Amino acid sequence: MVVCHRVYVGEGSLHSRAQATSQAQYPRSPLVELLLIPFNPRFLVVDSCSPAPLFRSLLTLSDSEVPPALQSQPHLEIHRQSSTQRDLLIRVGCRSTGPPPYYTILTMRVSTFASLLLPLGVARAASSAGSTTSTTTTTGTSSVSNYVPWTLADNATNLADIRAQLTMCTYSKVEECIQDPALVHELGMLVRSPGHCVAFDSSYVNVTTAGVAIPNRYYPTSVEDAYDAGFSNKFTEWSDTNREQFQVDCPLLYNETIAMGDDMLCCTENQYTGLSTQVRMIPGLCSACKENLRNIFCQMTCSPNNSMFLDVNEVRIMGGDDEHPDAVFPAVEEVTYYVGSDWIRDIYDFCEADSSFSLLCNPNQDCHDGYGLMEYMGKYAFNSIGSPLQINVTTMDTVPELNQMTEFCHCDNVNATNCILPQNSRMTSCVGVCGSLCAVSSGDDRTYTESCYGASNAVATSSSASGSVGSGSDDSTWAELNAYLAKNIPVTDWSGLNYFLVIFGGAVALLLIVGFIVAGCRERRTRIPNPHTGTPHVGPYTPEAHGVAHAMETSTTRLSYLDELLTNKLHAWAVFVSTGNRPKKIIPMALCVVVVCVAGLYNIDIETDPIKLWVSTSSTSYEQRQHYGEMFNPFYRSEQVIMVPKDGGNVYRSSIIKEAIRVQNVAANVTYTSANGDETIALDDICWKATGTGCTVNSITQYFQNSMVHFEFYEKYGLEMEHFSNCLYSPTTSDVALCTQLKNALNDGDSLPTSMSDCPCLSAFGSPMNLYNTYLGGFPDGAESNYTLFLDSVAFVSSYLNYNYADDAKNEPAIKWEREYIKTMKEEAASNTVFDVYFYAEISVNDEVDAESSNGMGPVALSYCLMIIYISLGINRIKLSREFFISSKIVAGFCGVMSIVCGVASTIGLYMWFGVKLQLIIMEVVPFLSLAIGVDNIFLIIHAMTEKEDQMRREQPSLFIGLEHNPKAIEEITTTILSESLAYIGPSIFMASAAESVAFAFG
Repeated sequence: MVVCHRVYVGEGSLHSRAQATSQAQYPRSPLVELLLIPFNPRFLVVDSCSPAPLFRSLLTLSDSEVPPALQSQPHLEIHRQSSTQRDLLIRVGCRSTGPPPYYTILTMRVSTFASLLLPLGVARAASSAGSTTSTTTTTGTSSVSNYVPWTLADNATNLADIRAQLTMCTYSKVEECIQDPALVHELGMLVRSPGHCVAFDSSYVNVTTAGVAIPNRYYPTSVEDAYDAGFSNKFTEWSDTNREQFQVDCPLLYNETIAMGDDMLCCTENQYTGLSTQVRMIPGLCSACKENLRNIFCQMTCSPNNSMFLDVNEVRIMGGDDEHPDAVFPAVEEVTYYVGSDWIRDIYDFCEADSSFSLLCNPNQDCHDGYGLMEYMGKYAFNSIGSPLQINVTTMDTVPELNQMTEFCHCDNVNATNCILPQNSRMTSCVGVCGSLCAVSSGDDRTYTESCYGASNAVATSSSASGSVGSGSDDSTWAELNAYLAKNIPVTDWSGLNYFLVIFGGAVALLLIVGFIVAGCRERRTRIPNPHTGTPHVGPYTPEAHGVAHAMETSTTRLSYLDELLTNKLHAWAVFVSTGNRPKKIIPMALCVVVVCVAGLYNIDIETDPIKLWVSTSSTSYEQRQHYGEMFNPFYRSEQVIMVPKDGGNVYRSSIIKEAIRVQNVAANVTYTSANGDETIALDDICWKATGTGCTVNSITQYFQNSMVHFEFYEKYGLEMEHFSNCLYSPTTSDVALCTQLKNALNDGDSLPTSMSDCPCLSAFGSPMNLYNTYLGGFPDGAESNYTLFLDSVAFVSSYLNYNYADDAKNEPAIKWEREYIKTMKEEAASNTVFDVYFYAEISVNDEVDAESSNGMGPVALSYCLMIIYISLGINRIKLSREFFISSKIVAGFCGVMSIVCGVASTIGLYMWFGVKLQLIIMEVVPFLSLAIGVDNIFLIIHAMTEKEDQMRREQPSLFIGLEHNPKAIEEITTTILSESLAYIGPSIFMASAAESVAFAFG
């Protein structure tokens, strides 16, 4: 037991009453209260803790300094902790003489009337080292400065004791750290209670990287005591600018504290200005997401209750910077940030759909929840971009049950102190605020449960219910849907069909194998004469017909049953067509069919959609794409401008960037006007506004918001290239450091444009330009791992995204604008002296396909004319005689080519009758392919007829004597030659054409 004294002090009298207090109840700081009776006391006697009294001293209250009698006490340390109009807080330290040294801290609060404090002053008693320092508390409007009322260097003895306990730092890897600083009384006494801070003010230490954050200072104190000590943590005394900005940067904390009448914070005005600079660098397109992310650091730095949810694990003893050369700061090295389960849930869910959020929490880097987000944001990065201290975020449910019971505040104790109460203030919901940038459904009602001990069941229920958004869990809504689908969608067993297909396929394969074997055996045994080989059989009007047939009769081996079938059928068909007057009937009928089919070309419609040119409209992928487009609209229409400096240099030059902005403004300012002036279409009418503000234009020059006004303002003060490079390295934040430099350099009469507030790096539509390989071209290898190399790129790439619709009629305004854009950019490309300008629009491919289809008829016609000449000459044996034009077969060649033309035109026309669109491949490939195959067939048929005729002339020349007076004989010989030729060469032509058609159809 430790016996302390409650001492009553009066004029010349002393009344003391011993009060036993359990050491377990007050393990660190037994309380001694001293009540001053309302008349002027002259002396105060303080007894030390028993059972081993170490001192008995007299403290004179009327003097501003500690009397010499007290300074001589070797075991006494008296520190004035704070002074207000109502009380004086004194800390008295009792130190033992025997090793190991330990301290018992007595905290005494002297309550009195205001008049009794006047003679007290604001004295700070020195330690046994003998140094005495006096300061005076000043009130009034505070100014933003780096003034620090006191640091560890003010007490050399304490500082020496602290440095004797230094160990290796976990993160900075230097031997300058104190583990668990709450156990080291020289660093201050930690009190966990509302209105008390565990981290207060900044540690003004040296950093080598400009613009980086400095760590918080470990300084356990109450907000009132800090103010009394001279710190500027009273909000109403801050400057008007900072008070207004605080409401913007930390709206949630403002509503919880200042708006509720709490005027004291755990941060100074100067500390807040640094915080403001840092939190404005947090990316985000969704305003609710940014508010919540900023609130993380606002609460940690400025909340007047941060002692309740922060636990400083490690501090680093560091010397002051150039403005505080003699100061020593306990800089926070590592802190545990206790938050509620609802808090850690919503900090992720309310930001998940924000496209900029992936910069902080990328699922590809195993960041899938609030813990992953906080692990990234709280990663130690002193003297670099990021957190200057390690922040370990944890929730109560991750702590063992026994520790929860002893360390966390109990829900049944409303005014609990000296316990942990996790931060669980309700966050700003993105629902109804951020539109498509919010992943939380409108019907998701988020509940917040107390984060104190004893509410674990309620917290678990809330967490499980709220996990439906972004967590992939199956809440009651989805469970109901799944149950309905399971009940109403029949389950089909396809195993029977699988077995059938296997058996059927095996049977077909077996039949094919057996058929080939049987056919092969029969072919080896069977030899029959071919009636169509040798001398043809002529009709009764042909002289010596029987003799000729007998003389030329031969036999051959049958190639196959199919060959024999085709030979017989083609022979019969040729005889039927060429006999009597049938040619005079069949040719006009065929021409009529051709005319009817070719008439379909009147309905010709050329397919210019590049998707349909290469993908079948019946394919699964096309159908899925169409369904997606109908449900959500197709992917955006894209317009692109590529600018390459004509001098071959890189793009990192002021004049080049300025010209690139001008060219892009030319493209962005394109306006279509109809011939009668009734309709005008600008980019703003058709563009996709990702954030609901400006058009989505992706370009590296968006670091200046593609604004010539912004660029020229930077250029005026020679800061345009520095701003460009700063944004390249940090595209998601504002260039705050350069903005401060710019503001300081402003000429008289100049002011920063409102649209340039904080010198943003974000684009005009609010998105970060960090996909460098899509905005720049010709960059060196390795640029994606070393961003500096992107400055050596040799091309700008600017993309404009416009709305696209499944209904083509709705795309007409965009198509009109795009064609005007193409016309304008052609003129710009022709006149630009700085860049080689290349451009593209969504309609470009369609227009080029259409133009190519329309311009393709000339080459086709020329090719057919050349083929007529080639065939006419190639199928003849050139002999200059009187009979050349009779036997030259020019007409045969011409008619052969024209039959190919009619075949191609008829086929295309027939499909046009059925509404099939003409595709580019038909215009470019089919005519030439048909011509090539048809010309080969013409040569083969003419060659076969020539061979049959020569054979007949050679074997029986008498058949051709006197034919000029025997028309019937001519007809019979012609029919015989034609039918035998077709029977001879026809099967090979038929099979080749069939195989080519099938292959072409499948291709």
